[in-house]
Amino acid sequence: MIRQHRALARWHRRVVLGAGFAAAVCLASGGVANANYPERPIRIICGSGAGGIVDITARIVAERMSEALGQPVVVENMSTASSTVAIKTVSRSDPDGYTLLFTGAGISVVPVLYPALNIDVINDLTPISVVGDTPLVLFVHKSIPATNYQSLIAYLKGHPDKVNSGSNGRGTGSYLAMEFFKRFAGVEVVNVNYRSTPQVLTDLLTGRLGMTFTASGGGIVNRSEVWPVGITAISRSKAFAGVPTFKELGVDGFESGTPTMLFAPKGTPKNIVNALVKAVETSLADPAVVARLDGAGVVMPEATGSDFAEKFLRGEVVKWGNVLRDAKE
Repeated sequence: MIRQHRALARWHRRVVLGAGFAAAVCLASGGVANANYPERPIRIICGSGAGGIVDITARIVAERMSEALGQPVVVENMSTASSTVAIKTVSRSDPDGYTLLFTGAGISVVPVLYPALNIDVINDLTPISVVGDTPLVLFVHKSIPATNYQSLIAYLKGHPDKVNSGSNGRGTGSYLAMEFFKRFAGVEVVNVNYRSTPQVLTDLLTGRLGMTFTASGGGIVNRSEVWPVGITAISRSKAFAGVPTFKELGVDGFESGTPTMLFAPKGTPKNIVNALVKAVETSLADPAVVARLDGAGVVMPEATGSDFAEKFLRGEVVKWGNVLRDAKE
């Protein structure tokens, strides 16, 4: 009887130790325990206002991701304070793949804009993938007496800080493009911040604003109140076929867009990251999704996946951080 008890005790210890080892392997391998992911709806927090190109891209891609993952993927806008609230919310969430961040160019300059918030976009988040890039078009209201790029620059140089330019927040793609433009062209305009892109476009059409860079100008490209000067792309866009590139206008090297990226909290298990990457890639491979994004002016990313996204983000942080540091505001 004693021998039986001792044998039973040894067997029990082996079972407990074996279970502990298996659990450790699961954690170390990046979440074998999460093999059934996703088991409930996924929340994507969009760091931009409703109606802008970042929001539009998020919703188009999220819809197809829902099908690929077999769970609803819900987009929620949280555009307060240049996406810092969205970034903080996601970075502090459980790294379980159920709270994600979708954002545009503004994320790359958050450390420069808000140093007191101690946001480290490189180390606080796990990049999932670059999703797309949207060239920006410079629109000018026809109240400004210019008929081409050269006469526009001449007018701006002769009237420094007399023309208002609208953007949907300091540090956003439209703001950074204008700062980049001012540096290239040697002009000064006054930036006016808005909460959303539709508000910017409304004031541009009424003449309250003289000019703006926007990725959401498809609805106004043929309006008589404005004229599209140029597009910040290497080649002409299908969505703005008649708009010349800035290179065609003689401004070589002026390229600026609104890249969109998907993030998860730092520490998200590798198998969940891989599942999300696959869902993004499935979405971007769908001809119906590509057609909708193409119609919105969104260009497919150079590459997808977490490794490329991290490398891309690091480059954006350096490039746009320098532009923002040089800005007057």
